[in-house]
Amino acid sequence: MELTKASGSQKRHKGDLKSQDFLIEQKDTNAKSMSIKKDWLEKISEEARQKNKIPAMAITIDGLSVFIISKYDFLNYKRMIEDER
Repeated sequence: MELTKASGSQKRHKGDLKSQDFLIEQKDTNAKSMSIKKDWLEKISEEARQKNKIPAMAITIDGLSVFIISKYDFLNYKRMIEDER
């Protein structure tokens, strides 16, 4: 996975992390909770679609890391992996 430096500060660099299939927005907090904003999800979705990648969010809350993708993208990615077997 490739880190995009200053991803939010430049129009040409989208997403915080990139892989072959995903464009990922990273959000971290040391707090016990965090709100996930719909506009974060919409922004990474639009940016990922422009690059023909799957949009995702990587979120770490007080040391617990999770990865969020839409149900549609999860099911399509799962089907693609199963088809390769």
